Amino acid sequence: MEKNNKKKIVIILLVILFIVLVTIGTIYFINRNNILKQEFLEQEKIQNTIVSTLTIDVNPSIEINLNKNTLVVSVKGLNDDSVKLLDNHNFKGQKLDDVLDNLVKLLKDNNYLESETNTILVNITTTDKNMESIVKDDFEKVTKNNNVNTEIIILSAPETEELKKIASENNITIGKAYYIEEQIKDQEELTIEDFKDVSIN
Repeated sequence: MEKNNKKKIVIILLVILFIVLVTIGTIYFINRNNILKQEFLEQEKIQNTIVSTLTIDVNPSIEINLNKNTLVVSVKGLNDDSVKLLDNHNFKGQKLDDVLDNLVKLLKDNNYLESETNTILVNITTTDKNMESIVKDDFEKVTKNNNVNTEIIILSAPETEELKKIASENNITIGKAYYIEEQIKDQEELTIEDFKDVSIN
């Protein structure tokens, strides 16, 4: 009788121990999953947080948004030509130099870079002080690899309300609006409207 009681107590203790271990394991598993999920969401937030924006003007106008790792968050066409050019292309998560290489190929294949010297206007809005040299080096590399002779003009146009208004009214980028204004500021007979549809070249 005493042996049976001891046996029952041992079984009960083992069952209790098993339940405790299963409970601890379940709590650990749930917590670990929550931590991993949180880390994933944080990483995704970092990947999708824009710290630099490039607008590229040839005639097509293209916007590239980058995260702090210089990976592409999004690429958008800003006018009809560029929307058509970028149709069915997804560059999210790619490195900037790979995306620029693809864009130069697309521009070349669609006859936007067929002059002896092609001018590409790049406006940079960023908190990264190294971005200008990164963009310049990447562009020089990809245009050379694609046998395109280019002049890269890099700007950091001030995003004033006046410039935003001019860009919006003329359906052009702030970079192009700023560049045209700089070119015609001493020539009163010329206006932005005269040049808004003209290629940068």
